[in-house]
Amino acid sequence: MSEKPFDEPEDEIIWVSKSEMKRESQLKREIAISLIALKVKQVETVPLSAEMFEAVALGRRLQGKHEALRRHLNYMAKLMFHEDLEGIELALRLVKDAPFLHKRKLEELELLSAKVIQEGDAAVEQLLADYPKLERQRIRQITRNTKKNGEEKTIVELTKFLKKELLEAGLF
Repeated sequence: MSEKPFDEPEDEIIWVSKSEMKRESQLKREIAISLIALKVKQVETVPLSAEMFEAVALGRRLQGKHEALRRHLNYMAKLMFHEDLEGIELALRLVKDAPFLHKRKLEELELLSAKVIQEGDAAVEQLLADYPKLERQRIRQITRNTKKNGEEKTIVELTKFLKKELLEAGLF
């Protein structure tokens, strides 16, 4: 007979402690709470299954009903076993950081506008090389008005123009 010794297991069993399972469950509950707290349009940007979307909508209706919401959060945590947790966490981070990212983009546009006004034609050419859909004539017109309007007002005007044009082109 071919008997295997006891010290060589056929399949390695990965043991997970009870504490680790509880931490994972708590993480899923926190994600569920975050999903319920989002606005409808924000939830649509998160990669969820149809069943999970329905669970989020029901969770919104259960707010204020403590025990029902607790049970529903447990249900949502159970549903998350079939979801892409990393994708959901990434989407939640992006939704929460969106205002900061938008503000940072605006600051970058202001710096770009100031650079164009201070450096002149060379910066205009670089800007047009980076964003070829922009109108050369309008940018030059705004930069020429610096003497008449003042530098600060011209920077604001150029920033508004760049924001509008880049939004229309889908680059902002």
